Amino acid sequence: MDFSIVTVFDSSGSFIEMAKSRVNRNIWRTLVQLKQLRSQDEVISRAKFEYYSWNNQFQQVYADSASGVPVLKVEGNADVTLLVEFIRQKDSASKQPLPVLLCTDGTFKHDDLLLLRKSLLEASHIIPMAIAVGIDADLDNLNTLTPFVYAPENILEAVDYAVSFTCGIAKCPAALDEIKIITPDELSSLPAEDNQDLEFSDYGSQGNLLDRYQMRMMKLE
Repeated sequence: MDFSIVTVFDSSGSFIEMAKSRVNRNIWRTLVQLKQLRSQDEVISRAKFEYYSWNNQFQQVYADSASGVPVLKVEGNADVTLLVEFIRQKDSASKQPLPVLLCTDGTFKHDDLLLLRKSLLEASHIIPMAIAVGIDADLDNLNTLTPFVYAPENILEAVDYAVSFTCGIAKCPAALDEIKIITPDELSSLPAEDNQDLEFSDYGSQGNLLDRYQMRMMKLE
């Protein structure tokens, strides 16, 4: 079964500063080249990568096979209501866990932060992940939205973890260095108290995965 990984690039006017737009472009280029870099990876070959530009508009963007990754037009403000509506639409259309990588500096107004957090907690399928762009990235804000926050140079690690949500069960870690992936083959070796609530389909248990994510998010309050 194929699966999707969505990447949203903040292309608001603040990304003119400190080469943030260049960082986003490098992230995009890395993701576009990922299938070539891992051409023998059967899982990655099934992944469908979608890319979106977000400011006061929300639009899908594409890389050109001839000229490569285009420069994202940086302007306007990051309209959180557009992002919230996008999340709702994607969540409604999805039937399996859908990782969404948000590449942003996280400098949201308080009310916008609460609105975005609420939409993520209400989503049934969205697994939000953040790539902290810029030395002034607001890590407190990003950690309020998701426990999965990565530096741009760790984008491939983020993708690996995103893939794990669709190909097994990723236990939400108390810290990022405590990541543990559980596959169906490992289930029998777990103590009874650890595996009694785990169920597996071909790509893991969506329900338990999302329950664990929601519990982790509540602990951040």
